[in-house]
Amino acid sequence: MANYAYVENEQILGIYDDWPQNWKNISNFQVFANDYPDQLNSIGWYILQKITPQYDPETQKLGDYFHYYENNAVYESRHVVELPPPPPPPPTPDPISEWNLIRLERDRLMAEFDWRYSRYNRQTRLGITTTDDLNAMDLYMQALADITLQPDPFNISWPIYDS
Repeated sequence: MANYAYVENEQILGIYDDWPQNWKNISNFQVFANDYPDQLNSIGWYILQKITPQYDPETQKLGDYFHYYENNAVYESRHVVELPPPPPPPPTPDPISEWNLIRLERDRLMAEFDWRYSRYNRQTRLGITTTDDLNAMDLYMQALADITLQPDPFNISWPIYDS
């Protein structure tokens, strides 16, 4: 962090951490600066006046340093930078939309399962031993039909057909 500034014609020409060793024919300038602090401003050297700007740490941060000359003094401050807004919260799940998705999945599962009834009926008409149990098929299909009776659309317990 800088401590000193050199100014000519109200323009800051340099910012320094330490006094220079030599300056404009003044050798051992550090000793001069320490022994004659009141003379420093008259030859353009200033001790920086440090200013911390007010800011809201929730929405802002301190950025780069900057320096300015005003009222026969040199000030060091920092830019206040706006922080990006926080991301919006995730959307609240919509139970109505979720129920619609569940109904679509239920209807798909029922349509995929329906061929077993056709096979069962064909096997029964032909007097062949049936592959599936009609009661088990009916219980599975009824469980799918009743899926919307569950209380929480985000925690569905899907039935499994066990042939």
